[in-house]
Amino acid sequence: MGSGSSNVIQNNYNSPGSSVHQTTGYTSHGYNPLLIPGQNPLAGQTTIHQENQNGQSTTKIIVQPLLEYVVQWVPTTVARAIELSEWAVVAGYEHADQTPIWLIRSWYDGHLIPGKLMICHNRALIGLDDREKNVYDIEVCCARKENIVWIPSSDGIVLPNAVYGGHTSEAYGAEKLYVGRARAKNSLTPGKIQPSKRCMYMPFGNRERLYKEYEILCTVPTDKEKK
Repeated sequence: MGSGSSNVIQNNYNSPGSSVHQTTGYTSHGYNPLLIPGQNPLAGQTTIHQENQNGQSTTKIIVQPLLEYVVQWVPTTVARAIELSEWAVVAGYEHADQTPIWLIRSWYDGHLIPGKLMICHNRALIGLDDREKNVYDIEVCCARKENIVWIPSSDGIVLPNAVYGGHTSEAYGAEKLYVGRARAKNSLTPGKIQPSKRCMYMPFGNRERLYKEYEILCTVPTDKEKK
């Protein structure tokens, strides 16, 4: 560092069982994340305070997923999601311009629902009650490419190592939802697999579309799991 500048780096990491919004600034209605082995929605952030030679101070926050977990959901907003480009799961592409679609999930009326982020268009959507719903506070699915795989499935069947994507509200039984994707027109779009309905629902074209055949997102089995 030169004599005219100073850097102070502060790392704030959530510990398992802590509330997400305490350190990330993410408004989540105080929910307690559901933790299961190999998956964790918690992330850390690094706050960098910089002062230039003119004495002007700037602050930059860098979100850093804790990638010792196989799959994790990182709280952010649509406007700031681009900070996660290095780790975000690209689940498909848009039909109009073939731009990437990221896998996200978001809270809506007590449901935690997997959906899509059209990162080049700064728009995130989930499907609920037969309609597309715009969402702004989101969780981006982050994982290393070599640790996940999309496997053909159908009829709401949940394969071993399927990635847990969320759940319905308590009023609807708190049913677990999983992550799927399917093709619509010239797109490849992620959505939610609801086992009780024996299908996958995808937000597309202002509607929630139903698919009996789809691909389900799974983690790659470890050597120990293969035995």
